Amino acid sequence: MSAPRPTRSIQFSIVIACRNVERTLDATLQSLRAQSCQDFEVIIIDACSTDRTLEIIRHHGDLIDHLISEPDDGIYDAWNKGIGLARGHHICFVGGDDTLLPDALGSLHKAAKANPDAHLICGKSRLVSDTGVVLQTLHSRWDWQHFRHHMCIVHVGAAHARALFSEYGHFDQAYKITGDYELLLRAGPNLRCVAIDDCIANMTYGGASSMRYQALWEAYRCKTLHRAITRPAAIIDLLTASLKLSIRKRYYGFKGSMATR
Repeated sequence: MSAPRPTRSIQFSIVIACRNVERTLDATLQSLRAQSCQDFEVIIIDACSTDRTLEIIRHHGDLIDHLISEPDDGIYDAWNKGIGLARGHHICFVGGDDTLLPDALGSLHKAAKANPDAHLICGKSRLVSDTGVVLQTLHSRWDWQHFRHHMCIVHVGAAHARALFSEYGHFDQAYKITGDYELLLRAGPNLRCVAIDDCIANMTYGGASSMRYQALWEAYRCKTLHRAITRPAAIIDLLTASLKLSIRKRYYGFKGSMATR
């Protein structure tokens, strides 16, 4: 049985942006109930789901602190709404088809206490199929020389300090897939990121990030906008990544749903 949830101090605000996730949302919410650290609030931003999503949310009403169900302009619009409601010292963004491992928040809390000035605490995530098969373990190994070329941290379940948004603003809604990368590029080498070796989440393969070609183009825009690298270098990154993606698509294929957004 999980420990009682606190009524005052809030360490984590869990923001779940979703639409039509009736098959997976219950598991997501159950994974929050099972957390060893119960110092959190839950904020759900629903984009007018037409399936049983809202029914499932009502079933977990004792767990949900804030619910908005209305049209929005994409995931970053939804996340910005969540930030506006959040009271926690750290904010975590979790997909409606992702699950946190039982000690996820405990691990993040321990790392945050040890690194009080960090903008971001991130760990590993397991990429799983819709049948629960682990496809790959994704590691977070942030350093500026790699990050300026590509997103090399796992965003799912990472703990974002409120100071990050105070210093660098909210997500740019003009981006549909790489707004998280763009926000962190604003900080550039000044980003204080701590990567831990603990596994934080199971992340279902699919969602908006499966739209790979658009993601590559948006990443190019981010890097040139913030002058993370030169434009020729950004073009080389874009062409190289596009070629690798074409090869993977040709020989292995990829699939993904847009269930979470």
